[in-house]
Amino acid sequence: MSGNLDYIKSLKSQTQKKKSVTITIDESVLDKISEIADKLEISKNQIISDISGKFVEDYTKAENPSYYIINSNNYYMPEGHLHMLLGNKVSAWGDTKSVIEGLNPGDYVFVYMNKTGIIAAGTVTSNFMVNDYSLVRHIDHNQDNKIEYDVWDEYFVNVEFDKKCLKYDEVSKGYVIEQNEVITASEFNDKVSKQPFGRTKLFLSKVEGEKLKELFLQR
Repeated sequence: MSGNLDYIKSLKSQTQKKKSVTITIDESVLDKISEIADKLEISKNQIISDISGKFVEDYTKAENPSYYIINSNNYYMPEGHLHMLLGNKVSAWGDTKSVIEGLNPGDYVFVYMNKTGIIAAGTVTSNFMVNDYSLVRHIDHNQDNKIEYDVWDEYFVNVEFDKKCLKYDEVSKGYVIEQNEVITASEFNDKVSKQPFGRTKLFLSKVEGEKLKELFLQR
């Protein structure tokens, strides 16, 4: 919400060079814009101009996304990938949660699962948000791999997934990974990039991101 409020406040201090054009706009929308303009003590044209600029910015971002690989961290959280894929988001907890702050709407993310590979891919659709009461099931490797439940802060962004390598198995009554659709780490290193998967968030160049996206979605 704060980002939206800052955006609205910024309407009063626009200094960009403007050019006059004639447009057609729905009458009810124009009436609402006029009402808002009066409250903000700015012109209707200023609101319409700024909204148009935001559209161009979002379109440009969508056409030229930044690409990232996000690790589901299943070494510590065996169900982290399910939390993300079923919740249509990518998340991070604990010491690594800040990596989510750098993701923006329009970015393209791949979800990587350790010892499995790339299991999902899609477009970020929100700014980062915080769930300060996220119940997580995790493994304590310092106590003989004991399973524990704790409440952690979760940083996340919503994602519109193009593909998830996930299906519901009627036999086990749970979700399983469709292995034949996954891009493994060795395949990634052989066909896309030699970068290792040791980090929670891995940045890909445009060439690497486009190559991985094509490879994964066509699998």
